[in-house]
Amino acid sequence: MTDPAFLRAHPVLFVDDEPDNLLVLRHTFSKRYDVLTAPDALAALRLLEERPVAVLVTDQRMPGMSGVTLCAEVRSRWPATRRIVLTAWGDRDAAVTAINEGGVHAFIDKPWQVEELDGLLRDAVAEAALQLREAELRRTLLERERLLALDAIRQRVAHDLGNAAGIADLGFDALQEIFERNRSNFEAFEQQDGVEAMRVLRQALDLISGLHSELRLLPGKLQRKPELVRLSETLTLITRMFPAEDAARLDISADTALTAWVDRLHLSRILMNLIYNSLHALRAADTPQGRVRVQCRQGDDGRVQVTVLDDGPGVPESLRARVFDEGFSTRADSPGLGLAIARELAMGEGGALTLAAPVTGEGARFLLTVPRERPPTG
Repeated sequence: MTDPAFLRAHPVLFVDDEPDNLLVLRHTFSKRYDVLTAPDALAALRLLEERPVAVLVTDQRMPGMSGVTLCAEVRSRWPATRRIVLTAWGDRDAAVTAINEGGVHAFIDKPWQVEELDGLLRDAVAEAALQLREAELRRTLLERERLLALDAIRQRVAHDLGNAAGIADLGFDALQEIFERNRSNFEAFEQQDGVEAMRVLRQALDLISGLHSELRLLPGKLQRKPELVRLSETLTLITRMFPAEDAARLDISADTALTAWVDRLHLSRILMNLIYNSLHALRAADTPQGRVRVQCRQGDDGRVQVTVLDDGPGVPESLRARVFDEGFSTRADSPGLGLAIARELAMGEGGALTLAAPVTGEGARFLLTVPRERPPTG
């Protein structure tokens, strides 16, 4: 049964041009949901511009803009909002149009039954919430990757700037020695100009040195934000981020109560890298029926163990020692960073990522271990 607090945290918007219908809908569902109402499509759109809504339930036959047209507009502007159309029995053609053109997720005949509509609402709220979390995860992962890329650029620039500054300092010292050695050969005004030029050049080099120090002292890695993360929920979101044909090849096994004490984004990046690597192995081996299995369990030591196993050809013995090396890849189009990053992140979480010993008849088996509970302090 869906948590009542969860249902009320995700608003449901009913749209109908008949006030009595809205009154009945509000009275029936306001105890379970955060109910909003609108007398027409334009009022509904104005409300949606002001606050997010998990589910839109709209009558089909309304003056000005039909329910199907409203759903199409909502689909375009707020794709995470689930869309349900209430329609009379004679509007079956409109219902088909609603699904095809308006992206409607469900329709229900009038007069509607409380249990039927309530069931649709519960499922729709859960799906909308999942889509919102998926979108947020995508945005956060992209931002994290952007910041990490900027940090890598910063490190390279700091390194190269330090080398250039060192060379420039050596050149300045040599130039100053030459100037002092030949100073008597210049006119007085030329000596004065030379001294001033050397002073300005020294100031510029000191500025470059200061910039180099600032670059080196900037925070390197992003701060971790560990929390209790539910493995099943994280894997559900990750699965949705893969193309449908890839997601269909994943077999996920994770107890809904199993949690780990990790940075949510770091765990997501590790699992995405492992799953992507396994899916590529299936494609490279041309095994259309092959599967990728992700199994989560609590280990005997109290830590969480996540196994990612595929039906591919496995890792050749000659390459096993190199799979986590930065820059190593068997693919021409890959920079060879995925598994290296995944292992680094796992270690940063107080865990480990290893390639298990090969088993006859199996492909590659990666084992991730992470803490299950918050470590004791003090």
